[in-house]
Amino acid sequence: MKKMLTVILAGSMLVGLTGTHDAEAATKLNLLSKSTISKAKAGKLTLSGLQLGKSIGYYKGKKGYSFIGLNNLKNPEYVDAVVSNKIGLGYAHFTSHRPINKRYITQLTFSATGSQKYTPTIIRKYYGAPLTTLNFGSTLDGTEELKVEYYKNVRFQYLRKIDFETKKPKSGYKLLQVQLTKSPTVSKVNGWKRIDKKYGIFSGGPMVLHKSEW
Repeated sequence: MKKMLTVILAGSMLVGLTGTHDAEAATKLNLLSKSTISKAKAGKLTLSGLQLGKSIGYYKGKKGYSFIGLNNLKNPEYVDAVVSNKIGLGYAHFTSHRPINKRYITQLTFSATGSQKYTPTIIRKYYGAPLTTLNFGSTLDGTEELKVEYYKNVRFQYLRKIDFETKKPKSGYKLLQVQLTKSPTVSKVNGWKRIDKKYGIFSGGPMVLHKSEW
């Protein structure tokens, strides 16, 4: 894929692997509340103003957000469109054929903080059994193991520590990130699963995805 520039509507920097956010802001999203669960399952959960289906241009001029890197773009089709605030990120996948301001958010990402001890067992207790699961095995430097559990409109990404030599678990799985999408059918869920399997999950796939990749 061609080298991509980045457009960020930012109140904060893009999160890295650990998904570190302002702890106070992150605790405002309780994944186990009835309201959060209902909205997540319905594909209607927002992250402090970030909303699926909203255009990138909607955030222009709004307090706490700004456009960066929009001048002198030679290949606007390959410009990443990312909206960021203290609690999460919004990606404009599958819309790179549109003018940047008219691209719309197709995925929201929330990163759990160290104080939020969500486990697969806890999530399943409140959200039910996942439709499907993807196990990535050991990753990074070989000391962590990764898996994703998929539900309609939401998927949960987990990491656990493993022994570098034996590959045996040294800890249980803990939630890394939550991805929110408009995926109300099994077909759409499996589409995101294919993308995760192809690209890896730390960024939720590349920030520019074309229709042909679905």
